[in-house]
Amino acid sequence: MGDGKGDKGEWWERWAEEMMRELGGSVGDGERVREAEERFGEQLSEQLGELKKNFLSLEQAMGGSKRKQEAGLRLVAAEVDKMLDKQFEELKKRTGSLERQAGAWERKQKVALESVVAVAAEAEKRLNRLEGEHGELRERVLDFERQMEDSKRKGFQPLRDFVAFVDVEELVCCSLACLCLIFAAVVWTLLTETAEAQKKDQEERIGKRITKRIGRKSRQAQ
Repeated sequence: MGDGKGDKGEWWERWAEEMMRELGGSVGDGERVREAEERFGEQLSEQLGELKKNFLSLEQAMGGSKRKQEAGLRLVAAEVDKMLDKQFEELKKRTGSLERQAGAWERKQKVALESVVAVAAEAEKRLNRLEGEHGELRERVLDFERQMEDSKRKGFQPLRDFVAFVDVEELVCCSLACLCLIFAAVVWTLLTETAEAQKKDQEERIGKRITKRIGRKSRQAQ
């Protein structure tokens, strides 16, 4: 720290700009969050200006004594600690808001997953019903094979007889049931992976910001 007022003012301005750059990037975005950040920055600037005035007045009253200057610096550090504690509490509040938003998203996702499970259960019921009818269909296929043998002997066309014999509606229902099961499995996998990735990314970002803020607070206290 320099001896003149100009040096002190320049140091405090650089410190204030650094703090503003650090605290300006809050969690989340949107117009409402930007307005809150602007008010947050204005309040911080006022606090820094007041702190600067108190520091200059304190240094002038000390008369340049090294011991008194060290005592003044300790007082300033205490004020900075109080200010950082206040900003840290603000960050915790914003983090809590993010956690509530994440909880709402998880509830919506749970409802969507329950809908997918219901669709999958219905598709499984239809598939079980079709499997129950498989025995009857097999008997009909065997009967059809016997008819084909008869047709060969009698000179009939097997393909035409097959089209006339097979129940097309049953084949369509079986195909639709299989498609429903595949679709339900794909949707379930996508929703689960997306939720886990978003939750992990959100926890990492919050942890990094809190760790960075605590590190800054520790360096200022030293």
